[in-house]
Amino acid sequence: MILSRNKGTKIKMARAKKLTYGAVNITMHPHSPEKYVELFRMARKNASNVNLRGDSFATLSYFYPYKKGQVISEPFEGEILKYTDIDVNGDWFDIVKKDIASDEEKERINIPDNLKPNVARFSFVFLPASHLLVYEMQDKSRHLTSRQIENFLNGIFSHERIIEKFGKVNVTILTEPDSVERMLSLKGITCINMVTRRPNPDDLASAESVMQKRFKRIGVIEEDKTYKSERGQEIKPDGELKQDALIASRNGEVSIRRINEAGLVEVHASSDVPLQRVEPYDSDVTSVSELLLLRAKSLADEFKRLLRK
Repeated sequence: MILSRNKGTKIKMARAKKLTYGAVNITMHPHSPEKYVELFRMARKNASNVNLRGDSFATLSYFYPYKKGQVISEPFEGEILKYTDIDVNGDWFDIVKKDIASDEEKERINIPDNLKPNVARFSFVFLPASHLLVYEMQDKSRHLTSRQIENFLNGIFSHERIIEKFGKVNVTILTEPDSVERMLSLKGITCINMVTRRPNPDDLASAESVMQKRFKRIGVIEEDKTYKSERGQEIKPDGELKQDALIASRNGEVSIRRINEAGLVEVHASSDVPLQRVEPYDSDVTSVSELLLLRAKSLADEFKRLLRK
């Protein structure tokens, strides 16, 4: 965009871009910032290529400290590469002849095994102290969905060496905090189910810390809790139940069943509403990684405030 100030001067204005981002909570036991950094470094070293779906694959391109010389608990940045893995031995279509390519034509195809098409780059920022990962969801026309990054992280963390060293690593796609509140505010709720894995609390004063200590004390790694209403009645969640549901949405899943105004049964789940936010920015002033870091820190603070209520 070019704006003219006067006849002799032209000012070039940068076109605003938009960053679409999501967030993931990663937990393991025992945990520490050092262990989380070691986890990602080992995953990068193993360089697993994970099948996201169909012919879409992804790999962890890099994972580095955000600033040179920083302490281990400070932010790290990384990149996920998504690409297409073509089956060159399958049938090929000739768009000119509008027919299946012959064996002779296929023999002339020469694509090196190490080259993959349709690559897209997705930056992310990881906060070791909060075990929070905030990632870029769109690169031009290519997307990295919440389900795909969940599959990717579960894939790189399921390597046998990772499991042997760190045990089970839990990956939870975060949902919008107010979506849990809205879900529990619906009328006609007859059943609430909460699956909560033992949290890694960010703050010793948080509600997650209380739950984590209790789970550890009684030897529980995961809780599956169901509330059912009396026949003909509805559940009216109180503040305590809503707080437990927020913790479950960060460390597992919350789902409800309700009878709607038309008398029909509806099912809602926190996994159906992953956190997805859009932030405009000027690429001449702010980089994607800088903006991701700002949003990661604000998200971490947002959840801390909610969990102290």
